[in-house]
Amino acid sequence: GINAEYGKQRHQQTISKMSYELYFSQGKQHCENRNFEEAVVSFTDALREEPNDVDLWNWKGYSLRNLGKNVEAIKCYDRALEINPRYDIVWNNKGWAEDDMGLHKEAVISYDHCLRYNPRNVKAWNNKGFSLDDMGLHEEAIYCYERALELEPTNDTSWNNKGAALNKIGHFREAIECLEKTIEINAHCANPWSHKGFALSALGDHKQAMICLNKALEINPDYPNGWTNKGSVLHRVGKYRKALVCYEKTLSICPSHKGALQGKRETLVALGSDAELKRQILEYIARN
Repeated sequence: GINAEYGKQRHQQTISKMSYELYFSQGKQHCENRNFEEAVVSFTDALREEPNDVDLWNWKGYSLRNLGKNVEAIKCYDRALEINPRYDIVWNNKGWAEDDMGLHKEAVISYDHCLRYNPRNVKAWNNKGFSLDDMGLHEEAIYCYERALELEPTNDTSWNNKGAALNKIGHFREAIECLEKTIEINAHCANPWSHKGFALSALGDHKQAMICLNKALEINPDYPNGWTNKGSVLHRVGKYRKALVCYEKTLSICPSHKGALQGKRETLVALGSDAELKRQILEYIARN
C-alpha cells in the first residue's frame, strides 16, 4: 500500500518535471523566433507545474514586454522578486518595462536595485543612463555610460549613448570621439552615424555632416532621427524645401516625433510670409 502510493507520487512528479521542462524549452524557442504570444502560453503552462520558478516568471515577463504588455510584465517581474529579491537580471528587466511606460524615475530605482546586487551589470548601467537621459539629466547619464565602459570597453552601445548625451550638452568634439569609437566597433549601426552628423553640423561642417547622415539612412532608411537630423542640416544651409521633405519623412514613420514637428514649424517660419512659396513646397512634399 505505502510503497505503491509512493511509487505513484514519484511517477506523477516525473511526469510533472518532464512537462515543465518541455514547456520551458518550447517557450524559450518561441522567444528566439519572436513568437511571443506562443511563448507566454508555454511559460504559463510551465508555471502551472513549477509556480515558484524565478526564471519562468522572468521569461514570461520578457515575452509580455515584447508584446507591449508592460503592466502584465511588471507583475511577472514582481512575482519573481518576491521569490528572489536579489535577482539582478529581473530588476534590470523590470526597469526596462518601466522605461517603456515612460516611468523613468521608477526605472532608475529598479536599475539601482540591480546594480546593488550586481555592480558589474553593463546592461543596467546603460539602461540607467538612458533613463537619466530621458529625464534631462545628461551628465548623470554620462557617468553611467562611463561605468559601463570601464567594465566593457568595446561596448558600442555605451560609446554611442555617451556620444549622444555629449551632443545634448553641447560637447560636440568629445561626442565625435565617442561616436567614431562606436563606428570603429560597429560600422553597421545607423545611430552613431546620425549622432556624428548632428555634431559635425553643430560645429559648422555641414558637408561632412550630410555624408554621415546619408550613411545612417543607407543603413536604415526608416530611421526617424536620421531624417530629422538631415532636415536640421538642410535647414541650417537654407535648403528649406528639402528640409521639409526630411521632416515629413520622419513624421510618416513616427507621427509624434517632437524633433521633426519642431523642425517643420521652424522651417515654415523661416519661409516667412511667402504664402505662395509655402504652398508650392507643401505640394512638392505631397508628391514626393
